[in-house]
Amino acid sequence: MFKIDWGKILVIPIFTLLLVINIYGFLEKSKVFFPVASLKVIELIHQSLVIGFYGLLVLLYVFRHRAKSTSTSLAVNTAALSATFLPFLIPLLNQKRLEDPSVLIAGDLIILFGMGLTIYALLTLGRNLSIIPQARNLIQNGPYRLIRHPLYAGELISVLGLILVHHNASQVAAFFLLIGLQTYRAFQEERLLSRMFAEYESYSLKTYRFLPGVF
Repeated sequence: MFKIDWGKILVIPIFTLLLVINIYGFLEKSKVFFPVASLKVIELIHQSLVIGFYGLLVLLYVFRHRAKSTSTSLAVNTAALSATFLPFLIPLLNQKRLEDPSVLIAGDLIILFGMGLTIYALLTLGRNLSIIPQARNLIQNGPYRLIRHPLYAGELISVLGLILVHHNASQVAAFFLLIGLQTYRAFQEERLLSRMFAEYESYSLKTYRFLPGVF
């Protein structure tokens, strides 16, 4: 029986729009590439990773596998959607960057590391991607060999770098809210996966949730 994948219908247009916006932003920034500066190079690399991130999201959503099980909890799904889109709103809370070059470079490098981990997790997750908790296949390779939620960890690292560059009280509060949402989302996703895959318990015993050796 054919079932409509509402995730594709609702999410693909949003990520496609964000992809187009970031491609336009990259082209505009590229026009003033010279004189070459380290911050400018890092910024363009960051923009390139963001473009790759949204491009992957669109591609993987188009071709993703059908879910074997899906969360029907309004609270859980709302938290998952909020955790997904909250990072897009955090930069709007403060547009002013710090002037200290060393802090700017450190913050931008943290963002790059987080984006790199996020893209690595997406490539490993492949067609099993979803925003709300769903079960398709149990992925245990790539970054998933060490932590169970590298995609969420990468996003948190990227936002941490962003706050270091654009920090204010509202952004810090939003970051802690994001940590809470992602943690709740991870616990709920694990409950779903443990019901669907008998090997999930042994997998969870040899991995950490977000940070190897800590949590």
